[in-house]
Parts: sequence; structure tokens; C-alpha cells
Amino acid sequence: MGGNADDGAALWREACDEAVLTLRDALEWVLPEPSWEHVLAAVSEIAQAVAAASPELLFEATSQLELCGPRRIVERLGAADKAPLQAREQITALVQTLTPDSEPTSGDSTRKDAQPRS
Repeated sequence: MGGNADDGAALWREACDEAVLTLRDALEWVLPEPSWEHVLAAVSEIAQAVAAASPELLFEATSQLELCGPRRIVERLGAADKAPLQAREQITALVQTLTPDSEPTSGDSTRKDAQPRS
């Protein structure tokens, strides 16, 4: 029965690692301002998945964030900007929460690098 807990922990770690990579990428994206609203919605979904400690929801939310990223062939429909402050703050907080070796931020006594709920 311990194998299932180990499998769950491994799946959670994999979901966290994928989310962290995508979130770090998002910090470097340059997008038109209206696109950042979609990014913030996806980041919120990631935060909800983390709060639920659900690897499946985290994978799904991370995929949604990936879809918000810049297209390989970019149509110039207006000025593009790096992530606004609100997005950078939320993304950075999630990266810190999901990275096992990061130090908790002040006032953050809960860490999500623990095992997912069973």
C-alpha cells in the first residue's frame, strides 16, 4: 500500500515541476495587454489546483497556462508587454510554493511541497 502513496507523491512532484517550468516561462512572455487577463485566470486555476493538492487539476491548469503563451507566429495586433506586476507577483508566489527547496515567504506557514491529500 505504500507504493500508492509513493506513486501519488511522484505524480504530485511531476505536476509541480511542470507547473514551475511553465510559470517561470510565463514571467518572460511578451504579450498584448488583453492576453494577460487570460494568463491571470490560468494562474488562478493553478493556485486552486495547488490548494486542492490535485496533480490532475494541476496538470490541466498548467496546460491552460501554456495555451496562453505567445504563438510561434505572432500577429502584430498592438503593443505587447511583459507580465504586469499582478501577474509577476502571483506567478512568483506560486513558484515559491511549488519549489521544494525554496524558503517560505513571510507569513506563509503552509507549504505545498508536502504530499498531496489522499
